[in-house]
Amino acid sequence: MSNLEPAYNKISTLPQRTEITVRYEVARDVLNNMIAIVTGQIFAEQRKSMPDESALVELRATRQRYVDERSGLSSNDFDAIRYIYEHYAPIVKHHVSE
Repeated sequence: MSNLEPAYNKISTLPQRTEITVRYEVARDVLNNMIAIVTGQIFAEQRKSMPDESALVELRATRQRYVDERSGLSSNDFDAIRYIYEHYAPIVKHHVSE
């Protein structure tokens, strides 16, 4: 084994590592968008002449859940990232296309 082989092995995993990092960053962006969507819903409810307090409590709890998911997300948590892509990304895509 040459002295370069350990370095080469690290380099050969860079594309794979980059893909993992990109998927993680996109998942975080999706969560940021979900937080923004819910924040908009909170703002819209608050602007009503008679805001529904129970709806506001639920919306704030939903927003906090997304914040907690984002805080706990790890680049190696492939199941969580897949869940975000499958469940939240379509919501964001629909919201953006409106």
